[in-house]
Amino acid sequence: MIKNDSRTGHYAALAILPLTLADATWRLVDNEFSVWGGAIIALVLRWTAAFLLVRGIHPAVSISLRTGESAGLAIIKIFIVLNIASLLRGILDISDYWDLRYIALDFCFTVVAPLAAFSVNSWVASRALSSFIKLIPFYFIALPFSLDNNTELFPRVVAPVSLLVLFASYRSRQAVVATVGVALISLLLDISYRTNDVRIVFSLAVAVGGALGLFYGALGPIRKGVFAFALASIFLAPLVFLSLGVSGRYNVFDPPSTTATEASITLFGKEPKAPLDADSRTFLYEEVFASMIRRDESFIFGGGAGSGYDSIAFSDTFLNNRGRIATEVGFLNVLMSSGLLAVLLYFAVLLVASVRGVFQSRNSLARMIGFFVAIRWVIFFFEDIPAFDLNQLSIWFSIGLCMSRKFCEMSECELRETFGYNISK
Repeated sequence: MIKNDSRTGHYAALAILPLTLADATWRLVDNEFSVWGGAIIALVLRWTAAFLLVRGIHPAVSISLRTGESAGLAIIKIFIVLNIASLLRGILDISDYWDLRYIALDFCFTVVAPLAAFSVNSWVASRALSSFIKLIPFYFIALPFSLDNNTELFPRVVAPVSLLVLFASYRSRQAVVATVGVALISLLLDISYRTNDVRIVFSLAVAVGGALGLFYGALGPIRKGVFAFALASIFLAPLVFLSLGVSGRYNVFDPPSTTATEASITLFGKEPKAPLDADSRTFLYEEVFASMIRRDESFIFGGGAGSGYDSIAFSDTFLNNRGRIATEVGFLNVLMSSGLLAVLLYFAVLLVASVRGVFQSRNSLARMIGFFVAIRWVIFFFEDIPAFDLNQLSIWFSIGLCMSRKFCEMSECELRETFGYNISK
């Protein structure tokens, strides 16, 4: 088992570099590369990262499928099978370059990324997170490009930092300063990037709660009740707001207000300004729902990978015969490709992982990661696009940790020995 863990951790760590470069390349496509050139570079890098990850996790996945621990991962298996079915449907319907590019560069990796959950344990995670920390100085190379071209570039390539801050209590002071510093720069670089605001602020709040002992020790009835209420609120809120929005009673993306709240943060001479309460999601929901109804596509099973939707808002951009091939919202993309069945499976994966992490663990780190997993259900309704990037990899790593019996049963001392040593070196 140690040999397999070593191999898995080694390849998982190696996969981080090409995946980081792929993220950076993809964000610069419209500015520094031609559409074709940027797509080819990103494609090669993503497939390289996928090869390294699959090569490393193969032994761990094989063991997981043969052991009792796989019972907790059964939902993920079904989710992967459903994605494979949607992928095959999309491949059969390929009609042009844009269909092929979307499937080869994006959708096919919805099968690869979830596999990470099968192989993650404390040792593998420590190796992967250690590699990320060692690469932090190189991430700052992306800052000039982010300031000049795309302020979302830097926050996206350092997306795992929202998970890393949860490990603050288990690492050296230098590692904590570096991690929190990167998180704050990512946040302040473009405060109008609201998805990143939610990720960073929520993780920092949970990390502070962990430092104050909120998640430490055995859970008494009061804390169990509070945690249960918090998780229930997180998982029910998107469903309630979706119902209210569809019925026309309340739009959470466009709440009643008389003034627009603007962000004006100066950092490194950059002054990004954008309304924090700007509604950039309602029209996406309206167009996707209307398009699926008009095309008579199944809301249960979706239309397959790259089914696309009819868009009026993006009519001045390139659209192929399927319309616009994807949106900026994870929920809508999954709904279009694999239907409500896949959405419910993803909901079940996040719910089971967060419940296990919060209520069936002996350590505070698993509980914090459980809440980190839960909040991804909320973010899923306004971003968190299923793809093969550092953000998605950190999500599936977190899910794998929460579903790992060994990780959840580790004591605080064992966690400090594992993460404090491996990550700080």
